[in-house]
Amino acid sequence: MKLKVLIGILVVLIVMNLATLGSYVYYRWKEVPAWTGKRIPPFPPGRGPMNHSMRHPMNFTDEQLLEMRKLLTTYRNEIQGLEEELMKEEEHLLQLLQETPINHSEIEKTLSRISEVQLEIRKIGIQKLIKTKEFLSPEQQRHFYHRLFMGRFKNRPRRRLMTPMDTTGIPPKPPMGRPWY
Repeated sequence: MKLKVLIGILVVLIVMNLATLGSYVYYRWKEVPAWTGKRIPPFPPGRGPMNHSMRHPMNFTDEQLLEMRKLLTTYRNEIQGLEEELMKEEEHLLQLLQETPINHSEIEKTLSRISEVQLEIRKIGIQKLIKTKEFLSPEQQRHFYHRLFMGRFKNRPRRRLMTPMDTTGIPPKPPMGRPWY
């Protein structure tokens, strides 16, 4: 009886090892598409994360999802050159910071160019957000803007201003043992 149980356990373990090894070999030698360095194309209609994460809470119709995808595609195409320019300027700034005699005026110019490119990207984004007003209801707009902007600040700690120090020069304790930010 013990021998049959041991043989059964041995067979199960061998099958599990073969399945694991087969999975490893399959994924190891599976042909992976070549990386072109460009962004991933938008998802086709009815597929992708937008279908699940945005459609149900905001009740988007298929036409609205299609319009959102078109806006997203045009936005990506419009800012692609600006993002490349931004990366070049940031690399240039990094090179300037690594030089031994620091050229402050050149750093200021580079920072100014970076700010201009970032502003241009944001302007294009705002233009696309304004276009969503054409096909979204006010309630959908509210949900969409809330998810878009509140998701960016969700995990950031809130900053608190320090209160003035008392006469001893020691700042007062924060409320409920939480640190001041």
